[in-house]
Amino acid sequence: YKLNNANNILNTSEITIFSDSAYVVNSMTKWIRGWEKKNWLRSDKKPVAHKDLIIDIDKMLCDLNVTLKWIPREQNTFADILAKHSIN
Repeated sequence: YKLNNANNILNTSEITIFSDSAYVVNSMTKWIRGWEKKNWLRSDKKPVAHKDLIIDIDKMLCDLNVTLKWIPREQNTFADILAKHSIN
C-alpha cells in the first residue's frame, strides 16, 4: 500500500505499521536523528542510502501517532501481495 495514499488511514489516533525491512524500521526508529546530526553520514562516513525517501517518510509520519515494528518476511506475505498489486 502506498504510504502517500494512506492519509485517511493514518489520520486515526494510533496506527502500527509492520514491515519486514529491518533497514526501514531501524532507519525510522533508531538511526534517523543521528544521521541528521551527522549531516546524513553513517558511522563509516559514507552517505545514508535512500536519504530522500527516509526524509519523505519522516515528514509524513512526524505529526502522527505511528509505531513501526519489524516482523519476519514469512509473516508479511499478505503485505507483499498488496504491494505487488499496487505496483501493477
